[in-house]
Formats: sequence, C-alpha cells, structure tokens
Amino acid sequence: MLQVSVRQRRCVGNGCCAEIAPEIFVLGENDVAFVCQGGQVLPGETTAIVPEHLEAAVLEAADECPAECILVELAR
Repeated sequence: MLQVSVRQRRCVGNGCCAEIAPEIFVLGENDVAFVCQGGQVLPGETTAIVPEHLEAAVLEAADECPAECILVELAR
C-alpha cells in the first residue's frame, strides 16, 4: 500500500498530477496541488493513503511532475 503527499512549496501548478490521477490530486487556490482521500481534499501537506487500483497512476504522476514535489512512500 502506498501513501502520497505534495510538497506544496515546490509545486509549480503544472497540473499534470490532477490530469493523470484526478481521484488523488486537485489544484487548489494559487494552482497548488493537494491530495484527496475518499473524495475529500486534505489540508496542506497531509499524507493520503492511495487505493491499490490508483497506485500506478500516482506513480506516473510523481514521475511526470516537473517540480518533483510529489512524495510517494510505502504506507506503514
């Protein structure tokens, strides 16, 4: 199981994450990415648990992020 967060100070608002995995990433005010869990946008740099069926999309979003601000880790 994976968990994901966004280092928002590094986010440049490219939006590729929200295009690749819209169930997990949304762009908020000032075009800064936030993560979602269970349909809820989480505040700040909160970590979200990634549903198994979305893991590949989250990994792709992290790989495509030009600011390299998406942090993906194994959930504990």
